[in-house]
Amino acid sequence: ARGKSMSKFVRRAEEMLNADSVDATACANAFWAIATLRVIAPQLRKLIPALLQIVKFRTRELSATHVANVLWAVATLKLHSKDFDPTFARLADVIVDKAEDFSGSQI
Repeated sequence: ARGKSMSKFVRRAEEMLNADSVDATACANAFWAIATLRVIAPQLRKLIPALLQIVKFRTRELSATHVANVLWAVATLKLHSKDFDPTFARLADVIVDKAEDFSGSQI
């Protein structure tokens, strides 16, 4: 039953992500959740391509905390650079622009 429920959840999340009904904050939180749950819910990784697209186009909406969470998730999930490079370039710009907003723990 748990597998069916998770599959249903992933399908619904994909629909929402593809319909662009998720804001930058929710996207960053989803990245964090996927990385945190990577061992017990690996099927959540299916959401990463759509999340990367949202982050790529909404990077300016991310707070310093959200940028830190996305980067932590990317490192934790060991995403390949070919998948992440276009998004990373945009995040790097945001990091420079918001450098003063980062706390010690976010760096």
